[in-house]
Amino acid sequence: MIEIQGPSYRMFEYEQVLLNREVEQLTGAAAAGDGATIDGSQEWSSDRIARAVKLLIERSTYLSAVRSEGQDWQPTAQATIEGKHWQLRGGGQRRKQSTRFGVHGIHEYRGKFNPQMARALINVVDPDANSLLDPFCGSGTTLVEGLRLGMSVAGIDLSPIAHHIATVKTQALLHHDHEGLTKDLRALKSQAATAMKVAQDEDYYAGRDPLSTEAARYLTDWFTSPALAALRAGLSIIQNHSGNCTRLLAGVALSSILRDVSLQVPEDLRVRRRPTGFVAPSLAELFKTACEKIEAGLEELTETPRAAGSVKLLLGSSHHPGLIQNIKQGTDRRLIVTSPPYATALPYIDTDRLSLIALGLVDPNELRPLEASLVGSREWNKAVQKRWADAHSENAYGLPRSVTQLLQQLNERNKTVGAGFRRAAVPTLLYRYFAQMGEAFSAWSSGYLRPGERAVLVVGRNRTGPADDRILIDTPRLLADVAELHGFTVRELIPFETWPRYGLHSSNGVNGEDAVVLARA
Repeated sequence: MIEIQGPSYRMFEYEQVLLNREVEQLTGAAAAGDGATIDGSQEWSSDRIARAVKLLIERSTYLSAVRSEGQDWQPTAQATIEGKHWQLRGGGQRRKQSTRFGVHGIHEYRGKFNPQMARALINVVDPDANSLLDPFCGSGTTLVEGLRLGMSVAGIDLSPIAHHIATVKTQALLHHDHEGLTKDLRALKSQAATAMKVAQDEDYYAGRDPLSTEAARYLTDWFTSPALAALRAGLSIIQNHSGNCTRLLAGVALSSILRDVSLQVPEDLRVRRRPTGFVAPSLAELFKTACEKIEAGLEELTETPRAAGSVKLLLGSSHHPGLIQNIKQGTDRRLIVTSPPYATALPYIDTDRLSLIALGLVDPNELRPLEASLVGSREWNKAVQKRWADAHSENAYGLPRSVTQLLQQLNERNKTVGAGFRRAAVPTLLYRYFAQMGEAFSAWSSGYLRPGERAVLVVGRNRTGPADDRILIDTPRLLADVAELHGFTVRELIPFETWPRYGLHSSNGVNGEDAVVLARA
């Protein structure tokens, strides 16, 4: 008999479903009715029981402990790292699910994928896959979980800051000496923080400017003079450090505090200025706190088996076939797990523009074109708008009837209510979004997956229109229809309820997502 224990925190209903499906996929038998044992294990050989226990300990997401009859309870790898997270963060007991364990907490990148969800979907959809692609990889959550499961991983993202953070996360995860890396980061933290404090206190930085002329001019408009002096001092120390991974981690720590010390309102996704009279808090103290979070995450990694696998990260768009074809996987069994942009969702280029400039990832004049190029972006010039309006009117990309009917409904509603410029543009923006996602499906089908291999997209719904006449954009089901035109069959849609959204754009949010499970035909 195999006995299993769930987590100490309260689970969502969908997490319980995923737990049960993980158990069945990893062991070949379902959890019994009481959820505490595994059906069929009493008739198994001792070797089969030992293999099943080992898989559950190494791979399961939501189990906290496993044992076979007559043996001691053994904690799972996931429970161990989450438990260590709470211990180091002052909690001791696992009070709730941790989503910032290990390297997942090195930067509060907006729009993060839930790491437990990514891990569970790998196990549920294809636990035998050994090659993983996330074509909208963001800050690398799925890639980290793939590496923790021993997979070779590849990620693509068009945002330089997302690509950069994903690079830092995966390098830190695979580093050969986490204790040495932590020690080196502590020394760099102390040196950089000392220089930052002096510069901010004196409102002066005398060293060589680590910023380009264009970057300095741009950032001068968004930081007080003392804060910018501290930023220059910190960047100078970090950029001259000899350890590559340490330098990258410190740079990410610095970037994570920039919105809090800038003249940009930190809570908003869009660019809004603070009221006059703002005095920046101590950059040195915030930087030290950010580094200490990273140090704790590195220490958490010492409690679990070292991650293994290879990483390939590409900067670009996943709907370009040539980019996908650069990912060579040999005879590996392949899987795609990703969370693409929602239809008409706000992009994160504006949100992270200060980090993009300060870290030298883009020039200031590249920000607008970069934002306009993202899948789901609302930005375009008149020429691009006309091209897509023409494509929309002719359905040049052959989008399915479910999509064109929704766009027709939106057009008719806009005419009835006399919609303004931005709302009137939504149907054509949506047309571009679904057309580009169709190109992405085609690229994945022809350039990466083989017949029968799976792709999983976790995506939510949203709404558009005035408060009394909103129309639902059921993005998961619409994407499923688009995928069927580009070499995929739809296997299932797994519904997830999610936390409510709050803030500036919460009125258009819908508290639910689906995992769209596809198979290449």
